[in-house]
Amino acid sequence: MTAALAETGSLVGQTVGGKFKVEAHIGSGAMGDVYRATHTGLGRTVALKVMRSDLSDETFVARFQREARAASALDHPNTVRVLDFGTESSGLAYIAMEFLNGRDLYEVIRAEHPLSPERIVHILGQALSAMKAAHRLGIVHRDIKPENIMVTLAQDDDGELHEVVKVCDFGIAKVIDTRAMQTEPGRALTGTGTLVGTPEYMSPEQARGEPLDARSDLYSMGIVLFQMLTSKVPFTSETPIGVVVKQVTDTPPRPSSLRRDVDPRLEDVCLRALEKRPEDRFQSAGEMASALRGLDPSAPLTSTRLAVASKPSYPDAAASAPRLPALRSEPRIARESDFGSRPTLLQDEPVLTEVPRTERSAETKRRPVALLVLLGVLLLGGAIGGVVTLATRKMTDAGPVASPSTSVTPSSAVSFGVPSAPVAHSSSPVTTNKPPPHSAPPVASNGKKLPPLPPASAAAKPVASAPTTPSATPPPESPPASPIAVEKAFVSVGRVDTDPSGARAAVSSFLQRATPSLSMCYRAAITAAGAAKGGTMTVALSIDEKGMIMSAATVPGPMTSAYPNLGRCFAGPLQNHSVGPVEHAATATVQVALVPPPP
Repeated sequence: MTAALAETGSLVGQTVGGKFKVEAHIGSGAMGDVYRATHTGLGRTVALKVMRSDLSDETFVARFQREARAASALDHPNTVRVLDFGTESSGLAYIAMEFLNGRDLYEVIRAEHPLSPERIVHILGQALSAMKAAHRLGIVHRDIKPENIMVTLAQDDDGELHEVVKVCDFGIAKVIDTRAMQTEPGRALTGTGTLVGTPEYMSPEQARGEPLDARSDLYSMGIVLFQMLTSKVPFTSETPIGVVVKQVTDTPPRPSSLRRDVDPRLEDVCLRALEKRPEDRFQSAGEMASALRGLDPSAPLTSTRLAVASKPSYPDAAASAPRLPALRSEPRIARESDFGSRPTLLQDEPVLTEVPRTERSAETKRRPVALLVLLGVLLLGGAIGGVVTLATRKMTDAGPVASPSTSVTPSSAVSFGVPSAPVAHSSSPVTTNKPPPHSAPPVASNGKKLPPLPPASAAAKPVASAPTTPSATPPPESPPASPIAVEKAFVSVGRVDTDPSGARAAVSSFLQRATPSLSMCYRAAITAAGAAKGGTMTVALSIDEKGMIMSAATVPGPMTSAYPNLGRCFAGPLQNHSVGPVEHAATATVQVALVPPPP
C-alpha cells in the first residue's frame, strides 16, 4: 500500500495498520481524509483518518503524530476518543477514533433554525466543556466551526436517550508548550510558518499569524454562537482574504439586527466573545460557560452588558512559539457555492500585517486600514498562496451584507430553505457592542445650551382642559390566538416493513431510540411554519450489509408539503447511523405519525 492511496480514495477495501478494514470514505479534513473502518479483531466500527499524501513529509508526519498524542490525552465526554494511531512503512499516517452516530452542528442549525435559547445553551455549554479540557492541556484547536461539533445520542444508566456534544477534528490543533513541539533535543518544528483555520471562524490574531492562546478558540466559539442565533456568519466575502481582512478590521453586526427575536442576553455573550482584542473577551472557556449557565431562559429578556472579569496574564509567546514550514503547493480555487463556510486553510503567513490600534473610531479607519492591509499582502506576495482543502460540506447561507472593504456577489448567498430574518441593507456596519452614549444636552439655534428639562416625575401645574364628549365604545377585539405548546408535539413510529424481513427487529429497535430526535425535528418544523398540523409520513430507508443506513428519504405527501424541511431534518438522526447487526443489506418502509400538541 502506498501513500498515494489516500489521494485517490482507493483505500476502500484495504487494511490499514494491519487491523483496520476500510469500508467507505465519509469525509475530508484539513490534513487528511476520513473513512469508516472496522477493527478486524474486535469487530468494532471506527473512524479512520489518514494524512493527505501531499502533506506526507517528515515535518507533517511528526505533527500528525504529535496531535494524535495530544488528542488521545483528551479523556473527556465531549471530545472524540482516539483509539490508535501509527505510520505504515509506506509512510501512510493514520489515526483511529471512535465512530460517532449523529449530526454536526451545521446540520442541526440548517434543519432546526431558529434554535431556542435553552438548546443553544445546552449545545454550546458542552462544547465549551470540551474546550476547557483541551485548553487545560495547552491545546488550542484553531478550527472551531459547526462542522467540527457533533450532536450525538447516548443512553444513560436508565436507558434514557440524551444528547451528547462532541468537539471533533483536532487535526490542526496546536500544542502551545514549546517542549511538545520538539522532535529531538534542541530542534523544534520551526520554519516560515503557516496560517491555518477557516476564514469565517478565524480570530483577528489568527488572521495576522500571531501566536495563539485559548482566547482565539473563544472568538471562534463566538462566531458559532452568532450562527446559532442568526443562521449566518458575521463576515463574508468573495475571497478568503476578504473575510480575513474583515475579521481584523470590521465590527460584527449585532445578531438582533439580523433576527429581531434574538435573546439579548445571548447576544451579549456573543458580542463579548467577538471582541477584537483578546483581553476584552472571555478569558477562559470556563468563564464563557459560566456566563451561559447563568442565563435563565424563563427570566425576562432584559439586556445587560456582561462585566469583564479579572483577566489572567498570558505570557507573550512570540519569541518561543514554534512555526511550521510553509507549504508550496498551488492553491485550489473555491467555487461560488463554497462561500459561507469556507474550507480550512493551510497557508503561508503572514497574511496580514500588524494593524496599529489608535483612538480613531472604527468607522473612520476601517476603509484605509483594509486597503493598507491588502496592499501589504500583495507586496508580500502571499495573498492566497498555499493549500486549500475543500471541505465536504459548505455552509449555504452567506451571512449579513458585507462592508465596503470587500464586495460580495449575490451568487454567494444561498437560502437554507427556512424563513430568513430581515437584514438591514446598510453600506457598512452601524451597530456596535458598546452601550449607546448619553444624549447630549439640547442646544438652541443660536448655539447656546438650553436649560435641562425637568425630570419626568416632577409635578406639573394643573391645566384646565375642555370637557370631552363621550365617544362611541369600540367593538371588543378578538382574543389573541393561543400560543402553540410546541413542546407537547411528538413523533410516534408505526408500522415497519423490511426486505428481507429479518432486519425488521433491528430497524424497529433503532427507530425507537431515534424517536426523541425525530420529535425535535417535528417541533422545529412547527415553530418555523407557525402552525401545528398532524398526520402521517412514510420514510424509506436503505441499509447496507453492516447495518448502516445509507439513505433516508421521505415519500411526498400532505405532511411533506406542510413542512418542506422536515424530511431533511429526519435524515440527520437516521442517515449514516447503524441499526445494529443485520444478515444482509435491506430496505425499510416506515410509517411515522406526527402528533400535534393539544389545542
